[in-house]
Amino acid sequence: MVLLSLIGIHPFISILLIGKMLVSAVQPPHYEVIIALCLLLGGVISFVLSPFAGNILAIARMADCSPKDVGYKWNGLFSVVFLLEGFMFLLVLQMFWK
Repeated sequence: MVLLSLIGIHPFISILLIGKMLVSAVQPPHYEVIIALCLLLGGVISFVLSPFAGNILAIARMADCSPKDVGYKWNGLFSVVFLLEGFMFLLVLQMFWK
């Protein structure tokens, strides 16, 4: 999802497409919540990291720099840390989910 947003596909569209495919492919109903949280995590990181997102374009215009600088340099470390924390949360949630 993050890779799709980096090549120019809007994160919301990728959430819809990937989510529809994953939910229809998964049989156990209790994994739908975990899939939704994974999509939410990917969507948040896509909106923060993508130089094509509206908030990144607005910040770049106000700061008078390129959207790539805002997306990659300013938000890059935050995105990596947030992704790792999100993975840890999802792993713990999956272990205790029944």
